[in-house]
Amino acid sequence: MQGHCTPGVPGALRATHGHGPTFKLAVCHLWPGEKLPRGDIRWKQHTRSFVAESHTIASLAEAMTGNGYAIAAVVRDDYRTAANFVSAQHCGLDFDQGTCESSLDGVLVNAFIADHAAFVYETPSSTAAAPRCRVIFILDQPFTDADEYRLANEALLWRFNQADPACKDAARFYYGRCNAQHRVLGNILYRDVLQEEIVEPYLAACALEQQQATEQGAAPDPWAEGPRRLGRKALDFVANGAPLLEQRTRALSAGRNYLAAGSSLEDTAAALMRGFSASPQRPDDPWTLDDALAIARDLAKRPPPPRAPRPAPDPRLSFAEMRALLGQDLPPADPTSTPDSAGWNSASQLAQALSLIPNVQDTVRENGDQFPYRIPDKVGHGRFTDQALRREAKERFPVPTATRPWTKGMGLYSEAAGKGVVVNMLSNSWLNPYNAQVKRQRMYFNLNQRLSEKEVYQRQEPVDDWSATRQETLSRGIRRQEGHLLWVDNGLSHGYRLYLTDVPGLEGFNVVDNLANTLARALEGIRPPGRGEHPNERFRPFGGTRGWTHNIEATWEEDKDRWQVIAVAKKQIDFHMVESDCIVEDLPTTMVPNYWLNQVGKGLEIDFSKYGEAGFEEAVKFCIAQGMVPTRAAMTRMPLPAGEMAA
Repeated sequence: MQGHCTPGVPGALRATHGHGPTFKLAVCHLWPGEKLPRGDIRWKQHTRSFVAESHTIASLAEAMTGNGYAIAAVVRDDYRTAANFVSAQHCGLDFDQGTCESSLDGVLVNAFIADHAAFVYETPSSTAAAPRCRVIFILDQPFTDADEYRLANEALLWRFNQADPACKDAARFYYGRCNAQHRVLGNILYRDVLQEEIVEPYLAACALEQQQATEQGAAPDPWAEGPRRLGRKALDFVANGAPLLEQRTRALSAGRNYLAAGSSLEDTAAALMRGFSASPQRPDDPWTLDDALAIARDLAKRPPPPRAPRPAPDPRLSFAEMRALLGQDLPPADPTSTPDSAGWNSASQLAQALSLIPNVQDTVRENGDQFPYRIPDKVGHGRFTDQALRREAKERFPVPTATRPWTKGMGLYSEAAGKGVVVNMLSNSWLNPYNAQVKRQRMYFNLNQRLSEKEVYQRQEPVDDWSATRQETLSRGIRRQEGHLLWVDNGLSHGYRLYLTDVPGLEGFNVVDNLANTLARALEGIRPPGRGEHPNERFRPFGGTRGWTHNIEATWEEDKDRWQVIAVAKKQIDFHMVESDCIVEDLPTTMVPNYWLNQVGKGLEIDFSKYGEAGFEEAVKFCIAQGMVPTRAAMTRMPLPAGEMAA
């Protein structure tokens, strides 16, 4: 060992090349040195192939810079998501400016990196003209808490504010590069050094900024993560410059950002000069370093503009939202009073309106269409507003970006607005990988909601022992005890059928220790048939008692009679064709963002208000002209005979 020092003393523990302490991280050996493009079909396999390994600094440097392997934190089941985080004993910083400062020699000028980094190497996107590099720190002890690990990464990014701000997530991975130029330093970064020199100053800076904001009369910004960071516009100016007429304005903005992020006058001026150098120059009056220093000094004399605090959202429904929600007249407003921030004139008016909600909650359509108008989260449906669980479901079951979902077009109509909208909704199918993942997300969300507060027991029935008679006997016994049952067919993936119940003491059943992981494994183990397999049979890989399986794939959006499904297509909507027909019919159109959870992409809103009371009939006729089939509920309201309409 060289340069040995006691943990906690500034400095670094040197590891001899090829030897030294070992540590754990996850390594992906697939497609070494290759940076997968967005939408690549290989992403799914790549994300699920991070295997825990033990390394020394030398062996890890060889794996990343020689073999080109990617690394990440240790994760459960080799599946790289934040929810699966186990531990991490490394941190990384990406320097992507494409300048000499982001070269290998450039980053090693910094004393902290030179004294504490394990190694640095050129990234896959680095070129001779635009060098980029990554710094890897190896810690003496691993982080086992994802939040603490994220805080450490955030603090490093605050200290090195020119590094890529995206490198802070617990599930972040780092590409390797085959035969990359690199420098092995062999340093160990001690956790207490990291805490004292990086994390604590970062937290102090955060507290100081919040205190200053409070003293200036501004409410602390709950979205603030610390001192200002370099924004995209500032980095863009420094890297790419600006047109002639915009250079001074862009330089002022970038300089203010650099100073607010903690850069010195000299560093700020140097950054501005890089932006000027990348910009077209006036031959008779080029920008100089003195000009950049003058701008930096001038900005430093001025107080930085305060961040505008984001106003807290009004937790109530607005007057307009409530009127749309109830679909009926609200109590009249008091003409002598001024409406508040939500549009209400008086507390009594709001109370009277709220009293009407229970009369509407039980309103359910009878036409069987399951694509309702989405209620704002403020109404407070517990299942619907658990956004954290929804995010977890999406992380566990990411949709394949290279696969198009199967969709079917739908036409909807709003009586109140006199408008229709045509949209593409997800088809109810397991046979498409995208649709299947969405189904798994919904099932994971709903099952966690229903079972999380229960004592759940599981049994894995081998496929060789399974029979429909045995399952029916088991199900009958559970129903007799007024219990619930869920089964999931994992025969093709795991070789068994999983049974879950809340009835204790059943033979062969054991307590479920981790419900979320058990459900995730079961849902991942569903193997839909390929095309052409069992064409006449409906694929249903789960079943059980109604209490646990009813609406197991529902989105819990509720129909409040604002939109009615009037027609359905067997294929997706051709918006260009629909919009062309609207132009011919002189119908105003607007592209609107997706609003329903089952909706894919934007929708086209069509204004039928010119037809007055006949707007509904005209909307149905228009949908039929687009090749859609009207719903039974829509047909009963049409004045024309069904036979003529079908023709």
